[in-house]
Formats: sequence, structure tokens, C-alpha cells
Amino acid sequence: MSNMEEIIQALQGYKPENKKRWIDSTTGWQNLTEIPDDYSKKVIDGIKDFFDVPENNEENKSRTKITLVKKNEKVWFYREEEALERLICLFNDDCSSQYSLGQKAKESVDIVISRGGKRAFIELKPWDSGNSPMFGVVELLKNYFLCSDNKNITELIFLAPKEYFEKYTVKGSWVNFFEFVDNANEQLNGRTTLKVKYIDLSKQEFETSVQSIHINESEWIKKETSQYTERLTIDLSEQKDCFKSIQDKLIFKDFTAESFNEF
Repeated sequence: MSNMEEIIQALQGYKPENKKRWIDSTTGWQNLTEIPDDYSKKVIDGIKDFFDVPENNEENKSRTKITLVKKNEKVWFYREEEALERLICLFNDDCSSQYSLGQKAKESVDIVISRGGKRAFIELKPWDSGNSPMFGVVELLKNYFLCSDNKNITELIFLAPKEYFEKYTVKGSWVNFFEFVDNANEQLNGRTTLKVKYIDLSKQEFETSVQSIHINESEWIKKETSQYTERLTIDLSEQKDCFKSIQDKLIFKDFTAESFNEF
């Protein structure tokens, strides 16, 4: 079975209640480097044909709380992607996180930008994600078609740190990847625009930033696990000044085949 056939089969087999099985079935195209000419059309047609559109989408709610953990007296973000997502929203007034596509869809969009009645959906991947850029873009398209009110969604953005894209560098793969993005935009035919962007925040800078958070030591809750000894939930909106040093690193930058050569 070819990579393209595996993708189409995976899309056809997608059901919200079987998301894990759907993700597990996509291992054959995690590092796809050869993309057929009709690939984009088949992916988009597959998504539209096999997804039940939810009746209603839930209100968009901004979330600012995250969990910290401590091990060997060092503080860490418990879930990196969650923390990164909420930091991005913290410093971008128009952004909010975890937009629910409704109970029927059982899906959420990582970040939504809302401006003047228009919206952009963002699919975010952290530094060490095992999901490839191809997987992320297909997931983004899936969420777009799952949204019953998608007429005012003018942009679909696949976003990740620069180091994430560096990890997935394979000779020739970016040319094919961006050809896919271009072809997908042709198939979308102006209904929305698919874009790829990056943030220039290193994982080391991200991990260092958490050490500046003001924590009352008495608030830690002891919980012995193999990963940590204590945990604590905080509200990032109350700690905004602690992350000023990385604020400029959270600005979105366009990622193209040409710009990657400049990394």
C-alpha cells in the first residue's frame, strides 16, 4: 500500500471516538517525502466526505491555568504543548486556546485568532512532537471541515518552533511539503488559506523561563511519581511579567521552502 493510500484510508476510517486508533494508523506517512499531484484533492475530499459535521460549536474560552511539577528541586512545565499554547495566547490579545468544535465532534482547535469577525485556526506542535508537519496540516484541515461555522475562518495556520522544523528536515521533503500546501490552497479555492509559520523560541529558552515564576513554596502539593515529586497549578495571567524575556520570541514568522534555507 502506498503512502497516499494509507492516508486516504486513515481519513476514511476517522471517527471522533476512535481518534487514537486513527493517529496510530498514520505511521506510514509521518515522514512523507513524495506527494502525488492529486494528493491534496483526495485528502480534502476524504475529509469532507467522511466527517459528520457537528450541530453547534461551543463558545471560545481562553484558558490561562497550567500545571508545574518539581523534581530534584527543579521546576518544569508538566505539559509543554499546553504551556506553550497558553503563553502564546497570553501575549497575543486576539488569541484564545482550546476552541471546542462541539460535543459531537469531540475535538478542539489549539489556538484561535479572532479579529473583526474573522478567525484563524492554529494547529500547534511543540519541539519534540512525534507528529510530522504533514500530520499536523491534515489535522488542521480536518478541524476546519469539522467546524460547522467555517465561513469566517480565513486562515489555517500550522505553527511550531523552529527547532521542530529542523528535526524534520529530509533532503527534498520540504519542496514536496510546500507543493502540497500550495495544492491544498488551490483545492480550498479561496474559502480559506493554509499557511505555515514558526516561532523562534528554543526549548532551552522555554525551559529556563519557568524558573522565573514566583511560587510560594507552601503551595506545592506532594505527589510522588516516577516523573516528579510535587505539582502545582498556577494562573499564567498572574505571572505575565515573568515571561517578558521571551515575549518577542512568540511572534509568528512565515515558514517557506526559501526561508528554511536561511535557518
